Amino acid sequence: MSPIKQQQVGEILTIQKFVFLLSDFHYNKFADYLRTSKAALPLKLIEEIRKKVPHFISIDELCKAIYGKNNIQTRGAFNQLTSHTLRLSYYLAQNYPSYLLHNVPEIEKLINEGKHEQSEFLSTTLLSVAERVEDFQCQILVLKFLAQQAYLMKDVAAGIKYDAKLETAHENEFVTKRLITALRNTLNVSLVSKAPDDYTKNIAYFKSFHSSEFISLRIYSRYAVLYTLYYFEPDKFAETSTLRIMRELEKDMEAFSYIVFPFLFDLKGTFTFLKLNSSLLDLSKKDDNRQLKSLQQHYQSVLFWKNYLNIPQVFYIAVKATHYLSHYHFFLSHTDYLKRISKTELTEIDELIKTCEEFLNNEKLEKIYKVDFMSLRMLYGGLLILSGGERIKKGVSELEHLLTSYQQMNLAGSTDSIFLCLMAGYFALKKYDKCQLTYKRYYKTTLKRTVYDDNDTGIYTYYYLACWLSTNRDQYLIKLKKNYQRLKEPSLSRSATEDLFHYYNIV
Repeated sequence: MSPIKQQQVGEILTIQKFVFLLSDFHYNKFADYLRTSKAALPLKLIEEIRKKVPHFISIDELCKAIYGKNNIQTRGAFNQLTSHTLRLSYYLAQNYPSYLLHNVPEIEKLINEGKHEQSEFLSTTLLSVAERVEDFQCQILVLKFLAQQAYLMKDVAAGIKYDAKLETAHENEFVTKRLITALRNTLNVSLVSKAPDDYTKNIAYFKSFHSSEFISLRIYSRYAVLYTLYYFEPDKFAETSTLRIMRELEKDMEAFSYIVFPFLFDLKGTFTFLKLNSSLLDLSKKDDNRQLKSLQQHYQSVLFWKNYLNIPQVFYIAVKATHYLSHYHFFLSHTDYLKRISKTELTEIDELIKTCEEFLNNEKLEKIYKVDFMSLRMLYGGLLILSGGERIKKGVSELEHLLTSYQQMNLAGSTDSIFLCLMAGYFALKKYDKCQLTYKRYYKTTLKRTVYDDNDTGIYTYYYLACWLSTNRDQYLIKLKKNYQRLKEPSLSRSATEDLFHYYNIV
């Protein structure tokens, strides 16, 4: 352990402290990640720091070791490098969020061996980094020791300072747990079909942390609002005020990617899904495609998903399936449907179908992830319908089986999507009587439940059009056109509906 005095700790860079505190296991994992990611300079930086541990070289020497010289130009680049390298530690924050905690027993060991100077350096350095990455659990353990030691050493002023910090760390840990608990229980869309009575109070509580000085609380609370709006007030998800919250969340997540969150809590993966599976997504835009690819890379880098149902991968399938459904379901009944959708798109739809089948054939996972498998079956059925031809019948059959098999479960936000796919399938098969029966089931099932306007409008479009085609009564044309007026202008749904009207000579 380096005999550096406590007052010198502030002169050491955060990245130096960070590397110093890593166990060999965590250091090697981080180094391997940088190596695999081809992050050459960040890798060189942590290697240079690690060579000297438990000692530290000066910032000037470290800069020279990286760039070969130390001047104004290299120092600017060096400062950016140290910040960038710390941000890359999100790999540890996501996969090994307790990476600092192994230092706590070491403090106890040093104290019991009478090595007070080393324990003082280790504890203050550990607290410094734990505060930076907002590891509240680690802060609590270190502060308990520092506060108690201060009182043992009759340093009341230091004890009071550490006690105040300890109270804040406890409060932050409590708030974190409360935010997560609200999402898991009170606002869990798998458990409740509509917004609870205290919905507005929850939203207000979340928003009270939007300006918190603690980054993790800002991130948690903004994510909580977005999650809640997405599932309970979807029409508000694309509003200006919501987009502002989204931009602020993305800004914090990018700038402070090293912030520690609870193990197995993949906030980034879920948030990216919410954004990409909303009406905000436009895969004709490069940035949206980049973010979708980023979601793929993300779920591949999160190690624990290999041992559970890979939820972000399911999210990815949902995003792609929703995209194809929104773009093509109104064309399914057209005789030239398979010419409207490209071979590349049909190939990808086929690949998504195969991925769904791989998941659905895993009986062990299905016993655990019943709700997620319900979503997978819905996606599978929808993709089969979108692939056209004889697969439409199979897709419809899958969705009918889904509604029967899972009728005792809360279908929540998937209900209208299931019925929209069914309506599109039956309409394409020209089974207009089935469209009418399916609409009646939809109406009864979703009464007093939250549904997505676009899906709801689409279902009514198929219903009125099916009624008109089977009865030729003008009253259904009037209702059909009135329903069309619900669609926003301009919008993909509006233009697709117009195309459908044109195909059936509706003016």
